Amino acid sequence: MQIFEYLHQAKSFEHKHLTCVETREDSDMLILIGLYQSRGEPITMKQIVASEIGSAATLERRLARFKRLGIVNAAKSKIDRRNIHLKLNAKFMRVFQRYGSTMSQSAHFLEA
Repeated sequence: MQIFEYLHQAKSFEHKHLTCVETREDSDMLILIGLYQSRGEPITMKQIVASEIGSAATLERRLARFKRLGIVNAAKSKIDRRNIHLKLNAKFMRVFQRYGSTMSQSAHFLEA
């Protein structure tokens, strides 16, 4: 598989299944939340802002949109009720897992 076929396949998947991802900040934020979630660690908005993905105001707007769309769930910490832990909803997590498997299958063709 040539590199452009691989890139085309990735973009096709994104356009079909990741329509809510509009900007680089959207993508980076969702990946960061998913990364922490896959590690079994909670992530807070403060940690996302500290990652310097974008400005705090931009990230707050993006998060509000993701919550409204039902992509990100927020829950108060059981230990410190002031902290809000963020997680991807189960359906969206499965979409990202399918995306990852599609990407890894395509990468195997590139290596061959």
